[in-house]
Amino acid sequence: MIHGELLQSTPEIFAMATLAQTKRKRLIHSAEGYLEMAELFEGPLELSLNRRRSLASLAIEALNQIKNPGSLESDILHLKGQAHRISKRWSQGARAFEKAWQIDPENLHSLLGLGWCCKRSGQISKAKEFMIKAVELEPESAIAHYNLACYSALDLDTELALKHLEIALSLHNDFAKRIDSERDFDSIRNLPRFAEISQVHTH
Repeated sequence: MIHGELLQSTPEIFAMATLAQTKRKRLIHSAEGYLEMAELFEGPLELSLNRRRSLASLAIEALNQIKNPGSLESDILHLKGQAHRISKRWSQGARAFEKAWQIDPENLHSLLGLGWCCKRSGQISKAKEFMIKAVELEPESAIAHYNLACYSALDLDTELALKHLEIALSLHNDFAKRIDSERDFDSIRNLPRFAEISQVHTH
C-alpha cells in the first residue's frame, strides 16, 4: 500500500487491457457489418439512400465508442470514410480518408477513397493528385491507374488520361468493359488514341 492506495497487480492490468482490445475489435466488427449490409445489394435490389445512411450512422456510432483507438486509429478513420462515402457525404468522407492516409501513408485504400470523394465533391484536380500518389505507391494497381485516367480526363489532362487508361487495361483487361459507359471519358472518347487503346483491349 502506497499513500493509502492499492496498486493493481500485473494480471489485473493485463485483463483490463485485454478487455479493452476485445471491445475495440467487437465495435469495429459491428461497424464493418453495418457497412457490408449497406453495400450488399446492387441494381434493382439496392437499398435506398436513407436506409444506407441509417446503416452508415450505426457504423459511425459504433466507431465513436472507441475512445482509445491506439494503433487502430487509421483503420477506424478509414471505416468512417467508408460510412460517409456510402451516405454520399463526400466532404466528410474526404476528411476522414485523408486523416487515415496521413496516419498510414502506405494505405492504398484510403487514397482510393479520398480520390473517390474528392471527385464527387467537385475537387477534380485534387482527386487527380491523390491518384498520382496512389500509382506511385502501388504501380501494379489497375484500379489506381484507371481512376487516375478518369480524373485526368475530367481535368482535361488528355495525355495523362490516355497513358494511365492504357496501363490500367494492360494490368487488368476487365476494365475494358467499363469504357463504353464511363462518362468520365467523354472528353477523350473521340480521340484516335482512345479508339486505338479501346480496340486493342476489347478484342
